[in-house]
Amino acid sequence: MPIPPHLVAILRDHIDTFGVADDGRLFTNERGGVVGSSTYFRVWQEARALALLPAAFASPLAARPYDLRHSALSTWLNSGPTQPRSPNMRATALRSC
Repeated sequence: MPIPPHLVAILRDHIDTFGVADDGRLFTNERGGVVGSSTYFRVWQEARALALLPAAFASPLAARPYDLRHSALSTWLNSGPTQPRSPNMRATALRSC
């Protein structure tokens, strides 16, 4: 999925600093393995608490990472015929939902 240039810069900086796993994953657990779903969910909830106002945090808004994918696709489809910009973006977004 395309992301804004300022986020690309942050991602590149992260990769320059921490590298990637042998299989290409960006994030690993402390032993270099796959991050467990319970850890991922806990960190997601901590990030939501920091990013959202209390009322939004108490709501189901972005309760799971999947919700962001669904929201992005809905926004693109509702914004007019030019969005998503390419069939590949639509296909990728649809497979993610």
